[in-house]
Formats: sequence, C-alpha cells, structure tokens
Amino acid sequence: MQSEITNPRITCYKCMRPSSTCICEHISPLKTKTRFIILMHPKEYKKEKSGTGHITNLQLENSEIIVGVDFTNNKRVNDILAKENSSSFLLYPGKDNFNLSIREV
Repeated sequence: MQSEITNPRITCYKCMRPSSTCICEHISPLKTKTRFIILMHPKEYKKEKSGTGHITNLQLENSEIIVGVDFTNNKRVNDILAKENSSSFLLYPGKDNFNLSIREV
C-alpha cells in the first residue's frame, strides 16, 4: 500500500498566510516617529498568523515583535526601557486601563 503524497501548503513568509490568502498586497506600511514594541507570548506567536500583533507589525514600519513569557530579564526589552530620551507606555486591555489621549501622564 503506497502512501499518498500530499503537496505542502505554500506559505507567504511575510504575512505567514497560505499563498492563496496572502494579504500583503493590501498592507500599506505606515511611517511613524513612535517606536512600537509588541510583546508576544510564544504560544500566541506560533498560532498567530493573521492576528492583530503580526498585522500591526507589518503595518507599522517602526515596530518589532519580541517573543517571551517574562520580560523582566529580556536584554532587548531592558535596552529599550533604559534609553534616556524615551518614554515607554504599556498598551494592554484591563480593568484599570485609561485613554492616553485624554489623561496626563
């Protein structure tokens, strides 16, 4: 009995979607002065192909994804936070969240 040979799904390595549903032609990256760092859990990163984190990273030229669980000792994150002339804000939904555009920091 001969096993059936299956064709592997061809993937776009930019948007990580199957080539048949590639969205790259619809993405117009935006240049921003603000640097966006997207902190992502490894489980989310592995299954996130077309979700908000990955699409946001493709949309914003000045962004990057850092994958981890606890970023306390993450060298890249700590280097970013240690920069003298920068302010950092954590954007995350929660019960104590607030609208940054109407609240003074």
